[in-house]
Amino acid sequence: MTMTFTSFGNDPALDFLNTMPMIDGAPAERIVSFTALVDFLVEKELIAQDDAAHARRTWPHADTTLARARAIRERFRAIVLEIASGNVPSARALAKLNSELREATGGEYVEVRATEDGLTRCHRLRRQGPDDVLAPLARAIATFLTKSELGYVRKCEDPACTIYFLDTSKNHRRRWCSMELCGNRNKVEAYRERGGRKR
Repeated sequence: MTMTFTSFGNDPALDFLNTMPMIDGAPAERIVSFTALVDFLVEKELIAQDDAAHARRTWPHADTTLARARAIRERFRAIVLEIASGNVPSARALAKLNSELREATGGEYVEVRATEDGLTRCHRLRRQGPDDVLAPLARAIATFLTKSELGYVRKCEDPACTIYFLDTSKNHRRRWCSMELCGNRNKVEAYRERGGRKR
């Protein structure tokens, strides 16, 4: 059975970060297996269907790769926390992420400097081992960090929510991961706190 993922982040890198949401006050892992990791990559169009089929068939239980993917996610989380706080990512946080990026992609890395938009590259899996699936994931993170308007990275305003998103709304005033989830819940709670009185 193929797993599906939410797309609150407006970017595949942030959607990957959001694969560890808080549910009922506890972190809930969505990348529960190597197959779930591959499902995510396919859903976000980071790998081709035939590469995904090869990965599922050839390496169904690649636990070491799964652990590395989660480590990349947490290193990326440290960077996004800094960005969402209005800070430039620290050299230390970038160094930790870059060690994973270099290994996954064969040399790509991120540095803090101005760049111009270029052509989009397409990559196929080398099909040499399960860690090959980390390369498109690492590239998505590197692309996000170097091509996105990082000043619009936001965390959902619900204190209990850990979802991050790129605010692409017209006036850049998006507050919630989803109006149907955190937005409505917070509006109901605010209404109750006012004693049910409308403003």
